[in-house]
Amino acid sequence: MMIEKSEIRPFDDANLKNRFRILKIKSLYVIIWYIGRFFRQNAIWLYLVLLGRYGFRKIGKGVVFDGMPSFIYPCSDISLGNNIRIGKNCVFQGSPDSKIILHDGVTVNNGGVITSLFQITIGSGTSIG
Repeated sequence: MMIEKSEIRPFDDANLKNRFRILKIKSLYVIIWYIGRFFRQNAIWLYLVLLGRYGFRKIGKGVVFDGMPSFIYPCSDISLGNNIRIGKNCVFQGSPDSKIILHDGVTVNNGGVITSLFQITIGSGTSIG
């Protein structure tokens, strides 16, 4: 079986340009998404630090908030160590004199609830939720 010249398609320049255009649009979308995520996480961090009594007393380095956590009752002292991830829709609940301490490397997954009447300490490398 022999292929005729009419069946062989030459290199299509317009098709290649269209593929590069689509790749540029997708790449730009990904870059904008990551920049937006960076600013959203830093805005959440700043908001939670400024809350004072109704937020986190201490926030370590490398803490990531995937969403805004809720506070059922105002905990007086919530401390976060380094490299902690707090997922979406997490809830912190406690009495005004309670303490919640999360050590380094703790992960609170989406929808996690941490409740303390007096004091709760969560050790390093623990995953909750």
